[in-house]
Amino acid sequence: MGKIKSFSAHVKDELTREIPEKDCCKKAELYASIRIYGYVAEKREQEENKKEDKEKKSFEVKINTESASVARRTIKLIRDLFSHKISAYTEVKSYKNKRKRYSIIIPIQERITEFLKALKILDDNFKISERVSSNLIRKKCCQISFLRSYFYNSGYISNPKSGYHLELVIKNEEDAKKISKILNKFSINPKIYKRRESFNIYLKRSEDIFNFLKLIGAHSTVLSLENIKVIKEIKSYIERIVNFESANLKRTIEASQKQINNIEKIENFMGIDLLSNALREIAYIRLEYPQASLSELGKLSGKKLSKSAVNNRLRRIKKIAKSL
Repeated sequence: MGKIKSFSAHVKDELTREIPEKDCCKKAELYASIRIYGYVAEKREQEENKKEDKEKKSFEVKINTESASVARRTIKLIRDLFSHKISAYTEVKSYKNKRKRYSIIIPIQERITEFLKALKILDDNFKISERVSSNLIRKKCCQISFLRSYFYNSGYISNPKSGYHLELVIKNEEDAKKISKILNKFSINPKIYKRRESFNIYLKRSEDIFNFLKLIGAHSTVLSLENIKVIKEIKSYIERIVNFESANLKRTIEASQKQINNIEKIENFMGIDLLSNALREIAYIRLEYPQASLSELGKLSGKKLSKSAVNNRLRRIKKIAKSL
């Protein structure tokens, strides 16, 4: 029997199915993947020269993920953007707990520096850049792709049946602030907190979560969430109505019992028949219908009394009972 996917995994699977049309957006997604779980190792190779041997800088890239769909997505992005220029392959490791880890390897090759410079991983001096490239995510469409990649690589969303919570786990504070700033531009207001070595961006309001998922393209998930929200609201409304009716019924029964106690006290000390016609009538109706409301008691009387009239007569009976 296969492992049951979490709600979060289903959302990520949806996001990894469609590849953006524009190359600039593909670059933004791949760039985010390398920033999140990518490792760029600098290598030095000896280059033969007639006069002297020179050291040539080169690099190897490894991107890790525990999601097969994310691994496939990353490989496709590399091939779409750098077809016939960059070779990449995937290694799979299985663990005792049946979890798998996928590593996308981009080995040392002739155009590796060209690849890294195109993605702004290397600066003009061939040094690994630690800062987020503003040029690569300048356009809104690229910012959306950047956010999408961050979510399917390092995001989490709780099952909405148990509550609303979405978060992104960020390795450094600069990326966290950059992502928060981008989200603010789209009228989404996240919170940031530091947990051990990471900075977590999270959303708790259902409206912010829905808007974020719509923004990054998880449309099927949003429809599912909206249906769940409607069902939850209907259940909550029904529960409130039931609780309200139960409380009303309890109050009616408690009031009725006090009224019956007053009538029984009068019966024991002087007899109900000594009451006036009006009070005697309502006393007998109350004893016969102990769970009826005041309105219902009024309808059962011969003169179709109003609720206030019934209440007035029962107060007079209470006053007589207290005097005994």
